[in-house]
Amino acid sequence: MTNRTDSARPARDPADPEGAVTGPNRYVIPKHVRFGHCDPAGIVYYPRYFELLHDAKEDFFREALGFPFLELIGRQRLGFPIVRLEADFLAPSRLGEVIEIAVSVGRIGRSSLELDYECECAVLPQLNCALIIL
Repeated sequence: MTNRTDSARPARDPADPEGAVTGPNRYVIPKHVRFGHCDPAGIVYYPRYFELLHDAKEDFFREALGFPFLELIGRQRLGFPIVRLEADFLAPSRLGEVIEIAVSVGRIGRSSLELDYECECAVLPQLNCALIIL
C-alpha cells in the first residue's frame, strides 16, 4: 500500500504478534480471509468486509491511539455510531488470502471523525471505504 504522505513503507515490529504497521498517518493490519467470511464461491461476502473493517477499527483505537474499546465502550460507556459509510469494491478477496487493511484519519470534525480504509492483497487494491462516526 502506498502511504499518502510518505512513500516509504514503515517496517513491521517483529514483537507485534498481529504484524501491525503504523506510519505517520495510518495504521496497517493484516487480516486473513477465513471460511466464515466467504460465500459458496469462496469470495468474501460483502457484509463480511464491514466486520473486518470494524475489527481493524478496534485494533486502530487500541494499538495506534491507546484507547481500547473495552475501556471506551465498556467502562466509559461511550458509543461510536456510524452515520455515513461509503465503499468501493475494486476486486474480490478470496479464501486464504491476507488482506492488508490500512486505517487513516480522513477528517476530524467538531463532533465527528472520518476514518478511511484501503484494503489490498498482494499490493492489488480490493476495497476502499470511508466512514464517519460520531
